[in-house]
Amino acid sequence: MSIAGNPVRRLHGAPQRGVIGGNKLGSHVPHEYVGLARHLRNQISAAYTEFDSGVERLFEPFHGTNRSSLSRGTLLRRFAADWRALPSFGRLRIKIDQEDGGVAIDEARLCPTSLLRTDWDEPEPSIAITLFSIRIAPRTATDKVRVLAIVGLHGLGRRYERGEDRGDLSVLRDLLPIVTAWPSAIRNSGDFEIPAGCGAWRGEVASITLAGETMTALSVRTFVA
Repeated sequence: MSIAGNPVRRLHGAPQRGVIGGNKLGSHVPHEYVGLARHLRNQISAAYTEFDSGVERLFEPFHGTNRSSLSRGTLLRRFAADWRALPSFGRLRIKIDQEDGGVAIDEARLCPTSLLRTDWDEPEPSIAITLFSIRIAPRTATDKVRVLAIVGLHGLGRRYERGEDRGDLSVLRDLLPIVTAWPSAIRNSGDFEIPAGCGAWRGEVASITLAGETMTALSVRTFVA
């Protein structure tokens, strides 16, 4: 894929499985709340599948073999508008800037994934809080995809169990503070506590291996109220 002759890596494909060092999660979450967490993850997965295919379609006019007759400015305005129109479920935050003949997009979005700790036999179904960043300028085009945090069903289940509002949208709103707190949590390293709604997310900064690449991200273990 290229834009004005510059290579752009595809942004589709959810994080597959993260691996981190062993760490016990404590007592079991009641099945009722694990079920709610699993249902939310299924909704996120469905929305991400639609988002994934939508992103691929957005780049089609810029393919080297599929050039559009529209002007670059028109293409970029349409690109920005169509990106904003992608599925909103699972989108935590979006910022789109259009200036100087280019477009800059930053979106924090939830993706389905799984997490395997080194002392576990089976991976835990999880969601990844992922930051998509795209920069398209007159002569350059760059993109970056970064996993900020991984939240397993255990942590999500605790939020359903202990939160005052157990609606899905309320739980999604309570995930946004993780995005905001991510830079300082990474700088401070070690354990963290991030206030959200009526309680707080707790976890640790960890090295996570994802698709063969090791990165530093937040491993969210639980929610306390």
